[in-house]
Amino acid sequence: MKNRFSGFTLAEVLMTLLIIGIVASIVIPALINETNKVELKIAAKKAVGAAQSSYNLAAAENSGGFGGYTASTITSYAKFNAIKSKMNVIKTCAYGTGSFGNCWAKDGVGQPVTYVDHCVKWTNRASGQGSNESFVAGDGSFWMLYNYDGEVGADLVAVDINGNKGPNDWGEDAFVFIMYDRKLVLGSMGCSFVKRDGSIIHDFRYLLK
Repeated sequence: MKNRFSGFTLAEVLMTLLIIGIVASIVIPALINETNKVELKIAAKKAVGAAQSSYNLAAAENSGGFGGYTASTITSYAKFNAIKSKMNVIKTCAYGTGSFGNCWAKDGVGQPVTYVDHCVKWTNRASGQGSNESFVAGDGSFWMLYNYDGEVGADLVAVDINGNKGPNDWGEDAFVFIMYDRKLVLGSMGCSFVKRDGSIIHDFRYLLK
C-alpha cells in the first residue's frame, strides 16, 4: 500500500496569509483607536478628579466655596488660581504673555475658524488660546482659563491632558469644565468647539460615561 499525504499548496498558504493580513489591517487599527479613546477618557476623569480635589481644598480655605457660576467676572481668576494653588505647577503663563508652546499646545487645540461667536477665544487658535491665562501641571497636562481680558474671565477651564502630544483636539485629549461654587462639572454649553475634522462639540459630559 502506498502512503498518501495531503496538505496545502503554496498558493493556498499565500492566499490564507493574504486574507489574514487584510483582516488584521482592518481590525487592529480599530482596536488601537478604541483603546486610545478609553485611555483618554480615563485620563479625562483623572484630570477632573485632580482639579476637583484641589478645588475642594482651596474652597475649604475660602469659607467653603467661591460663589456660583459667575461668567465674565474676576472671581473666575480666584477659582482658577485656587485650583492652581493646590496642584504641582511647573510653569505659569499670565494673560497676554503667549502660551503657545509654553503652557498650551504649540499649534493650539482644534481647528482654526474664521467666524466669530461668544467663544471665539476657544475655537480660534489664532486668537485667544495663545494669550489666555494658563499653566502646566507636573504630569504634563495644560490648563487654561477662558479669559475675556487681563482682569475678567469666565468660569470655564480648558484642559489638554497630554500637553503637546497629539491629537490636541476638542473631545479627544482636550475638554472643558465649568467651575461652580464647590464643584467642577464637565461642560455642557452653547460654545462651538470646532474639532480638526470640522465637526463641532458642545457637550463634554460623555467623557464620564
